[in-house]
Amino acid sequence: MSFRNRQEAGRALAEELAGMGLEEPLVIGLPRGGVPVAREVVLGLGAELDIGLVRKIGAPDQPEFGLGALGEDGTIVLDEDSVRATGTAAEELAAVIDREKLELERRRGL
Repeated sequence: MSFRNRQEAGRALAEELAGMGLEEPLVIGLPRGGVPVAREVVLGLGAELDIGLVRKIGAPDQPEFGLGALGEDGTIVLDEDSVRATGTAAEELAAVIDREKLELERRRGL
């Protein structure tokens, strides 16, 4: 299924969810691309919107290659197979996580 833009995708999702009879739904949008989708769902359902902040934990030598994710509550989820495959040492991984925690805090402040 493809959509012209995120707004169209959000409206389609809202239509799908509308028939579920959800009581007091809460929609959590992930910046940046998820928020426009979430907004349309909120408008379509009359729901409440919140933002969920997450950061990718990238490989030290290839930051776009995700080894896992960091949630704003401190939750860390790692793809252990990817960590092993990249040969990322525990100290390197800890340094990346520390940097991403700082960036997550900065963005939360905004």
